[in-house]
Amino acid sequence: SHISHKLGDIDLVAIARDVLKKETIQEEEYETENGCWYLLRALPYRIASDVYSGVVMVFIDITALKKTEIDLQKSQVRYLLAQRSARIGTWEWDIPGNQVYWSNNIEELFGLAEGTFGGTFEDFLDLVHPEDGKKVEKAVRASVEKDKPYSIEHRIILPDGKVLWMFENGEV
Repeated sequence: SHISHKLGDIDLVAIARDVLKKETIQEEEYETENGCWYLLRALPYRIASDVYSGVVMVFIDITALKKTEIDLQKSQVRYLLAQRSARIGTWEWDIPGNQVYWSNNIEELFGLAEGTFGGTFEDFLDLVHPEDGKKVEKAVRASVEKDKPYSIEHRIILPDGKVLWMFENGEV
């Protein structure tokens, strides 16, 4: 019987040689000509010696997973575009870890350069207008401790000194 050394444009022999040479597992995704996706796992193995003497190759059809991944990426781009267009953003606060995760455009809304938000609740409060800080903290505490919806209007101070009003709405 004849065993092919290629799968589409994938050279199985070259992959096997590479795995044996590096003595490590290789994992690679491949798209076929008909749009199907496969995950290849190639593992070196020994047969009764200290020398790797063979390669086990496993192909897993990940076409549905790749389609979902691509759809999710497209959805994320659309969502970010919608947020930018509406000048809104989303955030999530991991209370035990005190980490605040902002959508990409919130730094822009707060007048911050990309990647400069510190990421803690205190860093957020530092941006709130001093006259509104206690009101924001009280609203947050009521939301966390009494399971009340978080809904508040408050001012922030941009790094250039400009004051803006923000409306925040959320739930624990």
